[in-house]
Amino acid sequence: MQDDFYALADVIGNRLQSNEVYLCEFTAEQSDFIRFSQGKVRQPGSVEQRYLDIELIKGNRHTAGQLTLGGDTNSDQERVTNLLLALREQLHHVPDDPYLLYATKVQSTEDIGTNQLPSANEALNDILEASQSHDFVGIYAAGGIFTGFANSL
Repeated sequence: MQDDFYALADVIGNRLQSNEVYLCEFTAEQSDFIRFSQGKVRQPGSVEQRYLDIELIKGNRHTAGQLTLGGDTNSDQERVTNLLLALREQLHHVPDDPYLLYATKVQSTEDIGTNQLPSANEALNDILEASQSHDFVGIYAAGGIFTGFANSL
């Protein structure tokens, strides 16, 4: 996901016009869910969600929008480009914001956690083994959470 985010940030940066600044935030999750009832698996599933928030700033005017991403590089890049064009068009119609304030100090950080969790199959097997002959009810939920922030500064 990190490479996908970097690619999308590059798309935005490469399409900026003079005096434009962008801020963007990426949030995503890849999670497995299993619902148990009466000691049996009742509802297994997986979720993958990706979102990108973009704020476009020019002078004291700014607009913002959000996309739900699909994970397909070409499609996501096209959708980001279209959102950027729409935000640019909106800039002409919004007044100056006298309270606009955003950090302009360049600072880069990175924190990559390690996933120490068992796979969903391992967890499922352990749970079913431990709950044999019990009226077990519960929900298993685990997975990765991803966040990123980029800007043109």
